[in-house]
Amino acid sequence: MLIGTENLAHRSNNFDFIRMLAAFLVFLDHGFQLFTGHMMEVDPIREIFSFSSGAIGVQVFFCLSGFLVSKSLENTPHVFNYLRNRCLRIIPGLAGVIVLSVFVLGLFFSTLDFKAFISSKETLLYLQNILIYRSYYYLPGVFEGNMLNASVNGSLWSIPYEFTCYLLLPLLFLWKAYRKYVLLFVLLAAFIVYGFFEQQVNALVIPGLGIAMSSFVLPALFFLSGSCYYLWRERINYHWLGIALCVIFLVLVRFELVDRRLLVFILPYLLFAFAFSKTLNLNAFGKYGDFSYGFYLYAFPVQQAVSSLWAKELNIIALMIIAFLLTILLAVFSWYMIEKPALSLKQKTGSPRLKN
Repeated sequence: MLIGTENLAHRSNNFDFIRMLAAFLVFLDHGFQLFTGHMMEVDPIREIFSFSSGAIGVQVFFCLSGFLVSKSLENTPHVFNYLRNRCLRIIPGLAGVIVLSVFVLGLFFSTLDFKAFISSKETLLYLQNILIYRSYYYLPGVFEGNMLNASVNGSLWSIPYEFTCYLLLPLLFLWKAYRKYVLLFVLLAAFIVYGFFEQQVNALVIPGLGIAMSSFVLPALFFLSGSCYYLWRERINYHWLGIALCVIFLVLVRFELVDRRLLVFILPYLLFAFAFSKTLNLNAFGKYGDFSYGFYLYAFPVQQAVSSLWAKELNIIALMIIAFLLTILLAVFSWYMIEKPALSLKQKTGSPRLKN
């Protein structure tokens, strides 16, 4: 199966389901840690992919983002419009969770009185998370007695890394006639360099942005891989034989016969084979909205709040169910009250619509 224009149109693929599944994997991984103080002893995703559920969830997000954002950039007439659209997708939802975390968690969970809390330097620093490249995870007096740590929203770490990918992508699209070759070369070169000089690369930090290469390289490789899969979509055939070869590769990874980082090239094939499958048709999953980003943003603070209130009284299943339901409600709120109105400000380009 080759990917044509009709497959890229919204409601003709399974992207909404995959995004929500990725957000749930992160939720599941974080939940076990925040409710029990340790990672899942039995993680089926780790057994299959050799990465934890949370790690795979994040890599799926970056991979899909690379594919969809490349589509957006290719169909946006000016880089300014592209950057505006990226900001409209990321910042309003992020600002919503930051502001609500400060005023709700500060009011109900901080050991400080509200006046001392709101005037604290730590609170002001936390609000700077809205600026994307200011990562602060703690609010004064909030969640100090929780099971794992007092981090309010550990999921925020990925936002500046993804936004950095957004900023770098237009540079790789400059040579229109050769962009797919440029992207492929950069992906392969970065992968090889990282393989040979991992320690040296991990020691680097991008000045001014605070981007640690130790956390950035692997997600960025998945992003670039997703972008390559988009640009080379007319040459990639999704077939049962390709899927079988990917499964064999996963078995080799499981027995440590090949490097698990080669998943950068394999995972996208499986994802997009599923995304454009006509047999597994789940394209109505996002009928009422794309709640995945909101779910990702709100899951961690909700889990911390649930842990603070009931971790000692309830079992892990009850805690997960409560946190899931509360997170879904907040994700729906975020979509309809914040994200969707912000996205409506995008200018229409007339291209087949993909939510990204």
